[in-house]
Parts: sequence; structure tokens; C-alpha cells
Amino acid sequence: MDARVLESQLKESFAPRSRWVVALSGGADSVALLRLLCSFREEQNLTVYAAHVHHGLRKRADEDLCFVRQLCRKLQVPLYSTRIHADRVAEEQGLSLEAAGRNCRYAFLLPLAKRLNATVVTAHTLNDQAETMLLYLIRGNGPEGLAGIRKWREDGVFRPLLEHTKEELLSYLEALQQPHREDESNESDAFLRNRIRHELLPLLETYNPSFMQGVQRTAKILQADNEYLQTIASALVSAHSDGSFPLTAIKNLHPAMLHRVIRLSAKTFCGENNLSTTETEQVAALILKGSAQKSRPIGKSGLVRICNESVNFSKTVEKPNEVWYNITVSENSETILGDWSFSVSDSDPKIGLTLDYDKTGKNLVLRSKKDGDRIAIDTHKHQKISDLLINRKVPKEVRDQALLVCDGDEVLAVYPYRVAYSAAVTKDTTRFLTIQRSDNDEHH
Repeated sequence: MDARVLESQLKESFAPRSRWVVALSGGADSVALLRLLCSFREEQNLTVYAAHVHHGLRKRADEDLCFVRQLCRKLQVPLYSTRIHADRVAEEQGLSLEAAGRNCRYAFLLPLAKRLNATVVTAHTLNDQAETMLLYLIRGNGPEGLAGIRKWREDGVFRPLLEHTKEELLSYLEALQQPHREDESNESDAFLRNRIRHELLPLLETYNPSFMQGVQRTAKILQADNEYLQTIASALVSAHSDGSFPLTAIKNLHPAMLHRVIRLSAKTFCGENNLSTTETEQVAALILKGSAQKSRPIGKSGLVRICNESVNFSKTVEKPNEVWYNITVSENSETILGDWSFSVSDSDPKIGLTLDYDKTGKNLVLRSKKDGDRIAIDTHKHQKISDLLINRKVPKEVRDQALLVCDGDEVLAVYPYRVAYSAAVTKDTTRFLTIQRSDNDEHH
């Protein structure tokens, strides 16, 4: 393709007076992208910046940084650079080097672009699209993964070269006599993506010389289908903004829509942006089974549970810090302790949790539950607090939030679920100890 034709085609993607941060590695693709933007920078009145990430992995990375500095100086493009240690990040976060490097790059690029009031632009090509789609196919991903790379990411990153091959960009650089850097790690077959690039793609092109163009068509079709289905899924999730769905309704969704609702709910309510296909199927199986009081974690920070004919998505509730308060209660008085109130009266107010005042001590303790705690449920029978909460169908993730009212070692009540037999109100009760919490009583 003639250099001027490529420049003319790409120019249509960049609005006049717009501002751009080019992710510049020094490789052929990113150097071509920078040269393309600079070719119509004045005509379109663009503001162009460049950003480079030194990953701390390769011996020649310092040379790459020197190269992009010289290139940006020549093109009069402001350059921003940073150094990271992708290997350390990968180890700390349990990621592959590729994933760690990608996360670190965007963690640098996106805040920089925001500060510059600009948009990040990357040099992903049609070759990258083909490699990505084949990678997802080999791994057994769903249709969203098989749709490949989108021209616009959700966070606003733009990929204008997805319809152009690497060969086109190399020809463009050759026409300009513009050198570029080579990443020697791209030659290593230790990475699956490299083996796809070096072995599988050339083989597929022997079956269909227009394989790349076929990839382009397939990606467009799948992306259009996905966008339509995702619009419907988004409407369903938005209609349940508390993360709670009627069990019957969600079970009756078509599997394609159920999977999308699960992934979107995990992202919206659980903070899990990339739920795997396997985990999505496991959550779907839990929902379709529809067993009451079942729950399972989602990713690292989410939870899905089935409770009271509803499916609830939420972030995992962290175990609360231990609570221990000493309380002194007296007749015809109210003791206030933060959100808590302990009041004694001669009538039952029918609110909160009520005990027989004459069966309790006057110096009580409000504390977190401990392993082995028991409560009297009959004259000679005690029950473990953990069993009580299970029997009351209290969701597992909120059981640690239950607090005990104790007189010495004796548990008088499990707030807000039960009063001990030994402290229960009867027809003979004349003085009532009422315990309330102001943000309450959501767990009754």
C-alpha cells in the first residue's frame, strides 16, 4: 500500500484538534503509528504525545529507550517514560509476564492521558487480531473472547490499525526509510502467542491466502452480535441495581444471556472484570440447580448466593474487627453506646430484641462471637451459635457480624436472632430490657 494512501485512510479516524498519547515501544507497529499521526498532525491540528514503558526485563531495553527519545526529539513529540519491574509484579500478583506487563503499561498510560486531557492510542494490527482470536480459540474461550480486539476499549483506548497488517506498516516504514527496534523476546517460542505467529498463522494462510481478511470479517460479525446481546444484558443488570435477581427469572434466561448477565453482574457488583469461562459456567450451574442457601466465591473479591428465591451478587464481606463493650444497665433508664441502645422499662416496646431484665445481670458485655459459644434453648439444652445461625438460614458471609449479649460466660442473646431460654420474656415478666441498633434490623 502506498504511504500516502495509508496516511489518508488513517487521517479519517482522527478528529481535528484532538489530543493523543501514542503507546510507543520502539517496535515497528508503534513507530509506524507515531509517524502516521505526525504526517497529518498539522493538517488536523492534532496534539501528539508519546509514552514509553521500560519493563526492566531485556538487556536491550535501555537501547529501546534511547531510540524512542531520539525519535521523539526528531519528530518534536513530547515523550513520557517510566520504568517498571514486570517480573516482580507478575510474581506478586500471580500473573504471567505478558499480563503483568500489559497491566503495568495501562496503569501508566491511562492516568497520563487523563492528566494531558488526551486519548491513548495503540498500534494493534490485524495480525494481533488474528493471533488473539486463535489464542482464545485454542484456550476454549466464549464468543466475547473469540470476537477479538475491539477498536475502542471500554476505558477509551483507541486501536486505529486493526484493519491493517503488519506487512503494510513495515512497507510504510521502508518507504520513509524509518528504522525501528526489534524485541528479541518476540522470536522466542516459549510463548504460545509467538508459536501462533511463527507456526500456526503461516500454516493457515497456506489453506486460505486471504485468511487475514477472513479474520477481519469474522471479528466484525462477532463484535456486532456481542454488542447487541451485551446491550440486552446491561439493561437486565441495570434493572436490578442492588445485585439481587429473582431466581426463577434468571434461571429462565437463554444460556447465552445467562452467561452474559453473570459476567456483567460479577463486574458490576463484585468488582471482577474478567470472569473466566469456566467460572462463569460454574456460577450458571449453581443458579440452574437453584438450591436454597447455596453460595460460592466469584474471583478474588466476589460472592454469589442463592437465598429466599433470589440470586445475589456482592463483594465478599470482610470479617469484622472483634467487638467487646462493657455495658451497665439500670431500671427505667437507657444506655447509649454508639449505634446501640439498652433500655429498661415496665412494658414490652415490641421492637429490637427484648429480654427479661430480672433474669439478666446489671453489668453486661456486648461482644463478637467466638468458636464454641453456645446459647440455652431449653432448661437443659444448649445450641452452638454457629448451628443456630445456620438453622436460621443466615448467609455464611454475614454470620460473623452477629453479636452476643453476655452476662459473664453466659450468652443471653444473639443479636438480632435469638434470646436465650434463661433470659426470655414470659407472661410473668414485669421489666423489659430492650436492645436496639440504629441501623437495624436488616437480618431479622
